[in-house]
Amino acid sequence: MMKLRNLYIRWKVWRGKVLWVTRYLDDVFHKRMVIIHCKNLCKGDILIDDRGKNGTSEFEGEWIQFGSERFPDWKSVLDYLLPNVD
Repeated sequence: MMKLRNLYIRWKVWRGKVLWVTRYLDDVFHKRMVIIHCKNLCKGDILIDDRGKNGTSEFEGEWIQFGSERFPDWKSVLDYLLPNVD
């Protein structure tokens, strides 16, 4: 069995993402959330990410580039994903 000596998890960053999803989308979605470095390993319809690196261009679905001119903030992302919800 391999002994782990230096394992660091940036929990603050991950925790913040889980809290945001729980707050703004639904309590159910945080259980379906995947935080992964190699985005091309993900399968799905939509990937929300701020950088076009680590497999983003190989993702099979639609990439929403958070922070871009089209999606500068979370409100613009939600307006796009949920256009008929008031």
